[in-house]
Amino acid sequence: MVEEYRSTLETLDVPEGAEMPDRPRLVDETGSFQKGYGEVEAVMVWNCVWGREWLEQRGQDEAAATHALEMYARIVETDAFARSFDPESAQPVVRGIIEKAQLGDPSGVQQDVEANCPAS
Repeated sequence: MVEEYRSTLETLDVPEGAEMPDRPRLVDETGSFQKGYGEVEAVMVWNCVWGREWLEQRGQDEAAATHALEMYARIVETDAFARSFDPESAQPVVRGIIEKAQLGDPSGVQQDVEANCPAS
């Protein structure tokens, strides 16, 4: 699972200077994990980094903010999203957060980052 997490991180672009955790959070490595768990954790951390980047760049550097939001929104294109986010409950929430952000409302991304992202 940790290897799956790390190998997935290697495939994801992150903002310059961003540090990604070397290990998934809150994991007891003595347990067993379903295939794909490490991938989902990596995608979630990656999405958190881009959400924070967008929140930080808004009003500062619009080109960087635009890029960060584009990257944050790409979570819906991942296999992890398709497999691990319920299509009737979780996927519409994530899509709604992205749509609000694209219209200039940061509240959903802010709430997502505060609720779901480990402290940086």
